[in-house]
Amino acid sequence: MYNIIKTIHHQKRSITKNDPSPKRSIIKNKCTIKTNDPAGTPGFRRRSPGPDMKIIQSQTGRMLIILFLLLAGTASVSVTASASSDTSDQIWSEAADPSSSFVWTPQTFEGFYYNYSTGFGTEEIAVSVSKNREIKAGDLEYTTTADDVSFAYEDWGGCSVIAWLGTPYVASLSDYDAKSRSYTASFADDDFSFLSEGVLPEILADSAETVTLRKNEKLKLGNNYTLIAEDIDKDNDEVVLSLKKNSKEADSQTISSDEDFIYTADVGRVKDVPVIVVRVGSISSNRVEIEGIFQISDDPETIKEGRKSNRLKITALDDDMIVMTNPEKISLKSQQTIDLTENYRIIVSDSENLAFTLRCLDGARYINELNVSNAALRPASQDRFIGKLSDEEIFEKAGTVSDDSVRQDVWTGLSFPGFYYNAGPVEDDDGKDSDVNPEKLSIDDMTSDAVPKGKMTYSADTFSVPFSYGSWGSFRMIMIGGVPYLAGYTGSDTTNRSSARNVSPFVKDDIGLIPEGFVCPILIDIAETGICTPGNEIDLGDDYAVIIGMISGNGSNNTIDIRLLQNGTPVFSEEVGPDSNFVYETKIGNVSVPVIALHIRDITGSGKEGNVTIDGCFRISENVFDVSPGTETDNMKVSGAGKSSVLFENTKEIPLDGGTSHLIGSYSFCSIESDELCFFPYVSGSAEDESDIITTFQALNITKKDLPDDGQENTGNTGADTGAQDGSAENEIRILLPDQIFLNDKVTVTVTDKNGWFLADAVIRCEGTEIGRTDESGALILLASPAGSYNLTASKETYEDGKAVLTVQENGPALQAVSGTDASDTTAGKTLSEKIRGFFNRNTTSAPPENETPTGSETASSAPAALTGPAVLPGASPENPAGSNEAGHLPERATIYGALSVVMVMSSFLILVGLYVMTKTGRINIL
Repeated sequence: MYNIIKTIHHQKRSITKNDPSPKRSIIKNKCTIKTNDPAGTPGFRRRSPGPDMKIIQSQTGRMLIILFLLLAGTASVSVTASASSDTSDQIWSEAADPSSSFVWTPQTFEGFYYNYSTGFGTEEIAVSVSKNREIKAGDLEYTTTADDVSFAYEDWGGCSVIAWLGTPYVASLSDYDAKSRSYTASFADDDFSFLSEGVLPEILADSAETVTLRKNEKLKLGNNYTLIAEDIDKDNDEVVLSLKKNSKEADSQTISSDEDFIYTADVGRVKDVPVIVVRVGSISSNRVEIEGIFQISDDPETIKEGRKSNRLKITALDDDMIVMTNPEKISLKSQQTIDLTENYRIIVSDSENLAFTLRCLDGARYINELNVSNAALRPASQDRFIGKLSDEEIFEKAGTVSDDSVRQDVWTGLSFPGFYYNAGPVEDDDGKDSDVNPEKLSIDDMTSDAVPKGKMTYSADTFSVPFSYGSWGSFRMIMIGGVPYLAGYTGSDTTNRSSARNVSPFVKDDIGLIPEGFVCPILIDIAETGICTPGNEIDLGDDYAVIIGMISGNGSNNTIDIRLLQNGTPVFSEEVGPDSNFVYETKIGNVSVPVIALHIRDITGSGKEGNVTIDGCFRISENVFDVSPGTETDNMKVSGAGKSSVLFENTKEIPLDGGTSHLIGSYSFCSIESDELCFFPYVSGSAEDESDIITTFQALNITKKDLPDDGQENTGNTGADTGAQDGSAENEIRILLPDQIFLNDKVTVTVTDKNGWFLADAVIRCEGTEIGRTDESGALILLASPAGSYNLTASKETYEDGKAVLTVQENGPALQAVSGTDASDTTAGKTLSEKIRGFFNRNTTSAPPENETPTGSETASSAPAALTGPAVLPGASPENPAGSNEAGHLPERATIYGALSVVMVMSSFLILVGLYVMTKTGRINIL
């Protein structure tokens, strides 16, 4: 069910302080693309971060979200087909964009190098899609161009920088006399054109941060270089700087203050290139200040026309541009991952409508300021070095960046990977096919440095999603803050519905939770097959678990007893057969809601031996999320709620001059400290686990319990129990009664097996006369009248009869304490209330608060809803509780008849035994 684009992008971004210079810096932020891929194949995750984008297909019963995720379904009436995509979108969707062309830029793809603070970033990929779901040869083009940028230490000038596949390189260094260049390098004594020579040296350091070195202190640089201040001469204003590589001396120079240490080396075929430049500042008696560092790699990337990188090949190369295209066609098959280069891949949705996006190999990039804080540089992947930051932050699944080139004030599932999106087609409530794009973040107004209170809105609409177990139809879902919630069910009796696929089998009438002021988190949605055996306990979360009981019957008539526990206490049980549902419904607020559903496909074996095949499980939490208007959550509040949508607005001002703001759930907002407005939404990594839905039986905690030989006793009630107490009977029945019973009390008789599990449909007899059967909670309510002692028997197929003595006392202090009140009124007096409370919690050691019915019980304080009134003991009636016996005992005639019945049965048995013996001994011949 949930196989959708949960997010194709899974990026990590680090924002640091902006360079005070208004000029363009070479590498204010550094991009490092990791080579490992922890995300793996797109699929639904259970609480690891998961792949970035997964596309749900409504016909499947599997998930991937979210990322969720995340989930497939049908759009609500408030969810319409998306508008045509533009350069701000990150996903190309057939349903959203009628155009066949699409472009990814540094603002929309985390794999491109992009300096947020300066806006530098020239990479892009343009693609044209044919009608048969393929990209023809040459129709996907990667281009990048060089641009002149300044060094971080501005006195040095600048150089020409080109970003290639997400990494910044120096394209050329020009000497100071090169008037044709916007920036020249003051430390260069010649022109160095790397790109035209087929080499690209990576920029390893570019810093203007002051670093203090004491005598013999080491400063670690990239490519295993170390700079040491070996001797400091304050009087002559000189310092001896020694440069070592792999602990071997590479160079040593004596430098005065305000001079440069310059180390040259060959870079490929380019000779004597200044690869390390260090500006020395003030010199004191025992320390020296370093005011600037610039370093490029002397182990360059080689590049030439015709070079291939997986599916792309360099087709054009000159002094300031690289072009790569696909030499062969690329088929965009459903749910496919296509390696485009070593670092980039295309992720295709598994929807009928074509949708795909671009992402990094591991979906992560770190954008760091290249500085030298704390006298150290730290390594990154592939032996690259990036600056050690004092305030490094990582940003997951960032939405399209809004800056001067792309002014973005609205984000949807197409432009923010944290939002839910399903390309469809899926049928909405009007019977129309569309995509599902139910979340939107909007900035309605902003100043130069902030979004005022109430001017950022987040809207979430409901949509229909098929259960993973397809035969169950659909339910209504809403995504809020990255978390999937149940918004309601469409009842089977609903008229004018567009399609039977949208109907939920658990309810007859529609159930809408938003008008009730809450929605319920979805915990489990499983459609795969799991095999259980009698005694298996399945943990369903939130203190609930089900135990698979004994198998009854044989062959196609097999049934299984399933018992539901809450905090270890039985709250519901039901006997189900093959191809049937076990559904637990409870009241949340003012509405009764199915919260647990299992589908039993097959039952084989008998007793404790056999297998139970479960192929569907759905579970929601009763820990609701409040969506009533005015409710505040995180930094947003509910400003409006309709039948199928919820609208939030910000409760605090959101700064746009640098910093982060938490919005709601896992959604946050980041702005960059810059001369220009630059901001984007992102997913807070620490909050992502909230959206995890269990989609496999392997993710459930399943343990084995002994049935029923462990002899475990019930706790809580100590009513008379005359069943077998020695545990000799394997399938014995037990009858539980209250400690004290007074005349005209309503008495709950509870029937369980040896382990305390409720037995439904057990026959209760009083003095041999059937007086009723137990309900699904193993209970039968009796009217305690007339006074006296009664022999009760409980019977059920495959179980041995259980027996107990019920004693009804004459009116006493307990009854007198509530004299004159209706026995069904639980608020009238404490004594009666305590007794009724005990009946409801017959298998617990503690009772709930007064007048409160335990979770999951539909029993009223007087009798279950299924009963019109309490059963009546022999000799009494609701109108005449005392019956015809003035003394308050059972009628003598009933006692005599019972005794005669026992004598007749015993006599018949002895006669049959005698005939059998006589036949065997030959004394009688029966023809």
